[in-house]
Amino acid sequence: MTEPGEPLEVASSTLRSAARYRTWAADTGIGGEWVSPNPLCCVPLPVYPAAWPAGRRRWPGLRPAMMWHPLLWLPERLATRYTLVDDTGGRGTEPDDVWALRVCLELQASGLYDADTGSWLDVLSLAGLDGEDPDTVSRVGGWLNGRPDQALDGLDLAEHVDRPGDPDWAVFAAIDELPALQVISWAVTAQDLLEACEQLTETGGDGDADRVRRSAAAIAALAGNNLRGLPDDGGLSVAGDGDPRAAAPRSGAAERGVNGESLWWDGMVNRIRLFTGDSGELLGTLVRDMADRLAIILDLYAPDAETLLGPDQRS
Repeated sequence: MTEPGEPLEVASSTLRSAARYRTWAADTGIGGEWVSPNPLCCVPLPVYPAAWPAGRRRWPGLRPAMMWHPLLWLPERLATRYTLVDDTGGRGTEPDDVWALRVCLELQASGLYDADTGSWLDVLSLAGLDGEDPDTVSRVGGWLNGRPDQALDGLDLAEHVDRPGDPDWAVFAAIDELPALQVISWAVTAQDLLEACEQLTETGGDGDADRVRRSAAAIAALAGNNLRGLPDDGGLSVAGDGDPRAAAPRSGAAERGVNGESLWWDGMVNRIRLFTGDSGELLGTLVRDMADRLAIILDLYAPDAETLLGPDQRS
């Protein structure tokens, strides 16, 4: 799922991350509601529930053959969100982006993920088990369904992840690194999705309006997810072209902390789905509007992203 030389922090390719999300869901069997894609992490992160379903030790549908992967064994401290206290004494749940970065930092620092080789620790090997052995897969399957197993019951990555005397180091590091990594992520997203819009316009979806609609909706959905942290004062009009379907907030949006950028892209997804014209008209209107907006975002953040990355990592 990862490549040699690839750090976990910040997805270097928006489209590749989307493909990894689909591959991870298919390989693990975990439902999409339990997988959290975040542009600040190059791999999808599983969402751990407050309690496992009765008679189960993991998510419904999880394939036993994937239980070698560390992401499926996150210790409770890493799988759950911290309660953070701000300078005024106010308390709040650790934001998604901070949590995702904290997970990335701790997985790498502990050696559960090796960025140099792009490889992951085989958790089952810690118990002397071969995850490719059919008997082991059957054994793990029984354990997932509630069967006692001393070796599997004893697997706990906390001793590998926890840093004695400083268990919370990563949350402070994540908070410190977040602003810079967000800028890089916004620039990467804008660049990738702008290219996707241009490619879609160039090929025309082979004249297939449904194909163009699906591709355009996928681009808009990715943008809405990856650009949701953009500041509302970034110089972009929230309502775009003034279409009420693009400007109208969804119910509960304010309570969920959805900002103007997310609303714009949510509205664009709806407009694409409701579009009834031909592929040429769709490309010349809504896809063009998306490309124009992505170009503005790229112009805003690419220079700072290049400075933050340094000359060795610029494309």
